Amino acid sequence: MDISFKGKRALITGASRGIGKSIAVKLNKLGAEVVAVGRSETHLASLQSENPSIQVVKLDITDWNATKTALSNVGPIDLLVNSAGEGFIKPLEDLDEEDIDRIFDLNVKALINITQLVVQDLIKRNASGSIVNMSSQAGLVGLLHHTVYCASKGAVDAFTRACALELGSRNIRVNSVNPTVVMTEMGRKWWSDPSRGESMLAKIPLGRFCEVQEVVDAVVFLLSDKSGMITGSCLALDGGFTTTYCLARIDFWGEMEINFAGKRALVTGASQGIGRDIVKQLVKCGAKVVAVARNKDLLVSLKQEVPSIEIIPLDLSDWKKTEEGLKGIGAIDLLVNNAGLAILGPLTEVKEEDVDRLFAINVKSLIQVTKIVVKDLLARNTPGSIVNISSQASLVGLNNHTVYCATKGAVDAFTRAVALEYGPRNIRINSVNPTVIMTDMGKLGWSDPKVAGPMLEKIPLRRFGEVSEVVDAVTYLLSDRSSMITGTCLPIDGGYVSS
Repeated sequence: MDISFKGKRALITGASRGIGKSIAVKLNKLGAEVVAVGRSETHLASLQSENPSIQVVKLDITDWNATKTALSNVGPIDLLVNSAGEGFIKPLEDLDEEDIDRIFDLNVKALINITQLVVQDLIKRNASGSIVNMSSQAGLVGLLHHTVYCASKGAVDAFTRACALELGSRNIRVNSVNPTVVMTEMGRKWWSDPSRGESMLAKIPLGRFCEVQEVVDAVVFLLSDKSGMITGSCLALDGGFTTTYCLARIDFWGEMEINFAGKRALVTGASQGIGRDIVKQLVKCGAKVVAVARNKDLLVSLKQEVPSIEIIPLDLSDWKKTEEGLKGIGAIDLLVNNAGLAILGPLTEVKEEDVDRLFAINVKSLIQVTKIVVKDLLARNTPGSIVNISSQASLVGLNNHTVYCATKGAVDAFTRAVALEYGPRNIRINSVNPTVIMTDMGKLGWSDPKVAGPMLEKIPLRRFGEVSEVVDAVTYLLSDRSSMITGTCLPIDGGYVSS
C-alpha cells in the first residue's frame, strides 16, 4: 500500500519556509505537481532551486482580489494545504483594531478565500479533493495572552467542520491539524529558552514539543486516500496537551515507511471483521502479532492464512480467565483493543444483564488488557502505542443506542485519562471512532436502502466506511508517524459528527 499523489496537483500556502515548505517538498517527492505560494521572494527562489519541478507564486494572500487574480491561472488543484498563518501574543486589554484585522486577514479570511477558489474549481470539474487547514491547539483550548490568535484558530476549526458538512456529498474532504509548539527554526529560537519552554512542557504529557516531520506526516495522511472516511476532524498533534484541559516491511507510505519489525502487537477481537484485517496488516508491516478472540475456529482459520501469528482463544469478559490467559504473553509494544459488542434497543427495554454484558466487553475488558500491557511497558521502561476501537456513538447520541453510547463514551474518557497519566513514560494511547463499517455483518445490516438511507443522509460523504479505512487509521496511530498524537479520538465517520 503506497501513498502516491501522482496525477494530483497540490497548492500549499505559507510554503516559502517552515512547515509549509516541508509539506511542499514532501508532496513533490510523493509525485504531486506542487504550487507553492509564499510572500518571500528570496525563500521561494531557494525552494525552487532545490526542487525545480515546484511552481512558485509570490503573493500576499491577505489581498483578497490580488489572490483571486493570481491563483485563477494556476490550473486545476486537487489537494490544498492552507499553511500560511501568523502567531500573535498580546494581552486582551492591549489589543488594537489593527492587531485583530491583521491576524484574521491572514489566518482566516485568506484561508476562506483560497479554499473557495479551489472548491469552485473542484465542483466545476466534478472532481474529488482533499483540503487540510493548519490550525493549532489554540483552537481547542484557551492560552494566556492568545485571545485573538485562539479566536482565529477557533474560526479555522469551525470553518473546517462546516466545509466538511457542505462539501462531503461532492467527495471533497476537509480536515485540520492542530499542533502544539512545533520546532521549526523560529520555534527553536523562541522555545529553547527554559524560562519559556518549561511551563508549557509541564502541561504536555509526552514531555516534548512537536517536530516539523510529525506535522508533515499527519498532513500527508489526511490528504491521502488512506484517510478517505475522515472529514471534518481537527487532529490534535499536541502530545496530549488538550487532554489536560478537556475533553516484513511494507512501503505503506511510499517514501514514509511504516515498519513494525522488532515489535510485538496484541489485537483483541481478532477473529473476524476489523480485528482480523488489523492482524494481517500488522504482520505485513513486520510485527509479531498475538491474536485474541473468543471463537477458536475462526482464530484457527486466521492462523492458517497468517501462520506467523500466535492465537489465544479467550473470553475477555471473564476477568480471572483473562488474567490467567495473558499472564505468560510476553512483551507487548503495540495494543489494539478491538473486541466489542453492540446490543441495541429502547432505553425502556434495557435489562440489567444487557448493561453488564456491554460494559464487561466494551469497557472492563479493555481496561484490564490495557492495564496488563501498560504494566509490562513500565517494567521494561519501553515506549508503547495503544489504539482503542471506539465509535461515533461516543460523540453523538444515536437512537436505541443508549447503553452502547455510554460504553463508548467511557472508552474515550479512559483514552484521554491514560494519555495524560502515561504520556511522560512515552506510552501513547488514542481511539478511532468509526461510523457504520462495511464488514460482513455491516453489509448484512446496512445494505437495505430503507435502513441505510436515513443514516447516509447524515453523513456528508454519503457512504459508509470500509474496513481498510479503519485499518489504515489504526496503523498510522500505532506507528511513529503519529508520535506526537496521544489522547485523540479520531472520527472515521465521513463527517457525521460535524453535522
